Amino acid sequence: MRRRTWKREGALALLLTLVTLLISGFAPTLTPARVYEPLNPTPEPLVAGDLCIGTRGQVSVHHFYSKILQRQVRYRIYLPPCYEQAGRLFPVLYMFHGLNYGDSQWDTIGLDELADAGIVAGEIAPLIIVMPNSWGIDRDPDGGPGSFEDVVVNELIPYVERHYCAWNAREGRAVGGLSRGAFWALEIAFRHPDLFASVGGHSPAVFWDNAPPQYNPYYLADDAPDLESLRIYLDVGEQDWLARWVVRFLERLDERGLAYTFSTAPGDHGYAYWRSQVAAYLVFYTAAWPSDWRQLPLPLDCIANPTVPGCRNGLGLGRPCDVTLP
Repeated sequence: MRRRTWKREGALALLLTLVTLLISGFAPTLTPARVYEPLNPTPEPLVAGDLCIGTRGQVSVHHFYSKILQRQVRYRIYLPPCYEQAGRLFPVLYMFHGLNYGDSQWDTIGLDELADAGIVAGEIAPLIIVMPNSWGIDRDPDGGPGSFEDVVVNELIPYVERHYCAWNAREGRAVGGLSRGAFWALEIAFRHPDLFASVGGHSPAVFWDNAPPQYNPYYLADDAPDLESLRIYLDVGEQDWLARWVVRFLERLDERGLAYTFSTAPGDHGYAYWRSQVAAYLVFYTAAWPSDWRQLPLPLDCIANPTVPGCRNGLGLGRPCDVTLP
């Protein structure tokens, strides 16, 4: 049965003021770096060292070499409180910035501070947040070889899952973005629903003519396979110039019968609106993940030998999650 969840703040006013307008391959693959053990629904009893008393995560900036672009590319990453203590595989949220901005945009909006507050309060799951720079290729709306999609799917995600304690399964990945970044998040998730459990488009710049149909979420909503498996979240400010396009996009999701959550509130295409909504974004992305890190999956090396340093009660001298940290 189709579900359509609305946050009703101003939704009716938005829809009544919008004018109804006439609506007028490459397939990258990802090979996971490691396999994981499914979640244990019952956390183990607390022992010395298990209690997380950290209140702040860490944000840092790194680079890796892209063979696709033939150069170093930049990304920003948030690691949650007690990341090094846990010895678990954390879910990962990939968040893309808007056009003409960079990897610092979500940091400026306050995503990491709200993640800290939610994790410490036990209101959201502990998670890793990856905020890539657009590497100068986000203006080209086409997917395919050499595109933003290509680098994210075939280089960034495998890199993160080799170098961090990242839950390397569909259930442990989510992707979202802001404005043009929302276009990319929806395009990548709609073309790769096997890689992500959730996708969010925040003030999404989704137009009928800004990309070829095979790379455009506006058309992918019609016939891309397996979209029913995705959790989808969309939102836009009531005064946002993109609002009418968002409504058109929602109509296409409705025509297919796809479930989604839509939220609208007073605001335009700017920081004040996004800051007012970012806590709701985090609640959506983390809703399917456990808030107790002891319920997160263990790396297989820890399952085989749970006494190895890094698998229980702190890292010691062991390498966390059998990865090499940058």
